[in-house]
Amino acid sequence: MSVFRFKEFSVKQESSAMKVGTDAMLLGTVVNTYHDKRILDIGTGTGVIALMMAQRYSKSEISAIEVDEASAFEAMENFQNSPWSDRLSVIHADFLEHSFDQKFDLIVSNPPYFQTRLENNDPRKSQARHESALPMKAMLKKVSQMLTKFGYFWVIVPFEVRGIWTETAEEFGLQCVERRDIFGKRGGSAKRIILGFASSELEFDPQDLLYTSLNQICIRNEEGKYTRQYVELTEAFHFNKLN
Repeated sequence: MSVFRFKEFSVKQESSAMKVGTDAMLLGTVVNTYHDKRILDIGTGTGVIALMMAQRYSKSEISAIEVDEASAFEAMENFQNSPWSDRLSVIHADFLEHSFDQKFDLIVSNPPYFQTRLENNDPRKSQARHESALPMKAMLKKVSQMLTKFGYFWVIVPFEVRGIWTETAEEFGLQCVERRDIFGKRGGSAKRIILGFASSELEFDPQDLLYTSLNQICIRNEEGKYTRQYVELTEAFHFNKLN
């Protein structure tokens, strides 16, 4: 049985189309919010990001939505086996089509983002990885409708599409207020970016916006070992000592 072990929970990942990866680990550790009563994880997969939110935000109720049936079932198993089973729930549905009965203070997502037409031959992996399964514009439109007034939306995407994400979000009344540029190796180019959005109606002091200063996270050093920055950032979650 394929299980990824964390300090406070474990993630079974036999059936899910996408396994636990660095993107999820980074997003789950970087996300912050001042209002965390109701949280939604879009495209939860194994449920790892939702579980990380449950560990970090002890008073929150977390909903996780997943369109793939096998992944949704496995996420439910992981939730039931966690210390926070009473605060975690899975919705097996398409985010764009599902009718929610509440808005959320925090929405997070590690969405499918490959835009190439050469999609994976495995339809489940293609659905989990390619943007056609969850188009960015439609996603941002619905996210803007599902956030509370002071809510935040956090997402991790390829670095090269950062501009289109921020521009499209603005069309739906969301401003980018935080960012983290992710470098796989020191000295290389940024591969991913984590973006934090809030309502454009909210006022932020430009001096306080992390978006205005280039926040960088470097995963490995020149020798290929994990950087001290990454180790310290994720130490609350990693079960095994990182080298």
